[in-house]
Amino acid sequence: FLLAGGLILASFTKEEIFLYINTHHSTSGDLFFPVITHLGGGVVTLLIAGASLFLLNFRKAIIVLASFLLSGGIVQLLKRLVFNDEYRPIKYFEGIENIYLIPGMDMHQFHSFPSGHSTTIFSLCCFLALVTPSAGKTRRAVIGILIFLTAVLVAMSRVYISQHFFGDIYVGSLIGVLVTLLVFRYL
Repeated sequence: FLLAGGLILASFTKEEIFLYINTHHSTSGDLFFPVITHLGGGVVTLLIAGASLFLLNFRKAIIVLASFLLSGGIVQLLKRLVFNDEYRPIKYFEGIENIYLIPGMDMHQFHSFPSGHSTTIFSLCCFLALVTPSAGKTRRAVIGILIFLTAVLVAMSRVYISQHFFGDIYVGSLIGVLVTLLVFRYL
């Protein structure tokens, strides 16, 4: 994702990437992505932290919680203090382009960069990948791929449902992974 996402961002404008995704909606996607996007919310991470406390150990529960709080704090500081004038797609394209919106979605207009949901899901999935038991190479690889695909789908859902641009989810994913790796290393 680091390489592919970087290549996409280097090759196309944020408008081109967003409009390409926005013009490729489907009935199944309109049902799937608004649901899966919630995996990037804080509630899921808090549930995983609680489960870690009971299924793993106190230290791992602290790691997932610290990763969530630190990465989320960084994102909120960036959104509110550094990039507070970054519009979300509905506001960005207002009066310029008619974009497809999924009926019934609550649309936000401000604080687009970086994506908090993407940060959260990549942080959580990075944690899960790090604590996955080594029960054979093939099994661990399959679990790793499923974890990674979950993170990518949740992040991409943010663009699909017109809440973010691709650059927002890309940077959010980097923050989530880097913070989690640092917290895991030092805790």
